[in-house]
Amino acid sequence: MLSSIDEKPLGLRQSMRQRVRWMKGQADVISRFFIPLLKRFWSQRDWVSLDLAVYILQPVFILVNFFCLVMGLILSAVFPQPVQSETSAVISQILFLFMLYMNGFFLFLEGRASPAVLGYFLTYPLYNLTWIPVVMVGFWKKNHKEWSHTLHTRVLDLREVPHARKA
Repeated sequence: MLSSIDEKPLGLRQSMRQRVRWMKGQADVISRFFIPLLKRFWSQRDWVSLDLAVYILQPVFILVNFFCLVMGLILSAVFPQPVQSETSAVISQILFLFMLYMNGFFLFLEGRASPAVLGYFLTYPLYNLTWIPVVMVGFWKKNHKEWSHTLHTRVLDLREVPHARKA
């Protein structure tokens, strides 16, 4: 019997608790290593250091994008745009949706798209929105070092894993 050593949370609350823990660690990493990585890049022209500095900032980019989204919504409500701007916004939204759902389209073409998988693709944008409060709370509680344990409740037999039979 195969016992999972990396069990994923089953519910949203448990998932958010685990991701807050990750973001607390990410905030700690940013506060300790971002400036030294940039200094190393500038002094040694070490491109790996720059890549790592940008990589560890990904949660910050989530917050910046959220702020820009909110400001854009406020500005578009206060200052209505001409039709030409609305047309380009619609084209941008269509491209965004295409990029978001193209993997589901290819799963459908390969015959691997079950109703459950399609449901995951439809709810995925909502799941992405849950990262905004997760990042905020994780950064806010960066210095709270208490451990929040993720309860592991499942043990699977390898035959119960659908992809194991096909591999």
